[in-house]
Amino acid sequence: MIGSVTPGAPVVHIAGFIALLLVTFTGQWAGSLVTIVHEGGHVVMGVLSGRTVTGFHVTEGDANGGATDIPGGWYVSNLFIGVIGYMTAPLLGLAGANLVLDGKAWSLLWASVLLLVFALLHARGFFTNLLVVGYGVLIGWVAVAGSPDLQATVGVLLVWWMLIGEFAGLVVLGVGGKGRGDPALLSRDFLVPGFVWVAWWWFVAVVCLWVGGRRLLGL
Repeated sequence: MIGSVTPGAPVVHIAGFIALLLVTFTGQWAGSLVTIVHEGGHVVMGVLSGRTVTGFHVTEGDANGGATDIPGGWYVSNLFIGVIGYMTAPLLGLAGANLVLDGKAWSLLWASVLLLVFALLHARGFFTNLLVVGYGVLIGWVAVAGSPDLQATVGVLLVWWMLIGEFAGLVVLGVGGKGRGDPALLSRDFLVPGFVWVAWWWFVAVVCLWVGGRRLLGL
């Protein structure tokens, strides 16, 4: 099939290498998309649990950082909202791997655009809106005007980006979360040490990379 991705094909290896270079050497630029996805996970879970989501922002000058404002709420919803952030990118990467290997890169691109439109509804601040719109326009252009082969290439690049990208955030987070961010909030609400939550996120990220990566590479 034209534009489909065959497991172990050269494009899979090349896209994976490019994604690794982006995450490793472009730092905050590559991390900005992962941060949008991370905060988007909080937003989606907040909406699904019936909470009022004030919005989210990506930190200007440190695009690896962001925050979602979801005031009030009930005890159980705080668990799902807090846990989902660092899991969102790896899980989407795993789901995306199945789509591109099934020859549905076009569907993956449009799903990405729709998720970015949803994110735009909750984005706060010029910098955050600029990032969301920028990624949406680039991915949307590929979905509309790109050849099937280009769509497949960008699709598999996005999949690797999601599978690999959150590792950088987990490294920055440290063993116990350094008393801040999602681990600190979860530790406060559920009396479970930060390192337990961090270990769980590492586990999910590694499993998603292992399963998704093996499928992409045809192993």
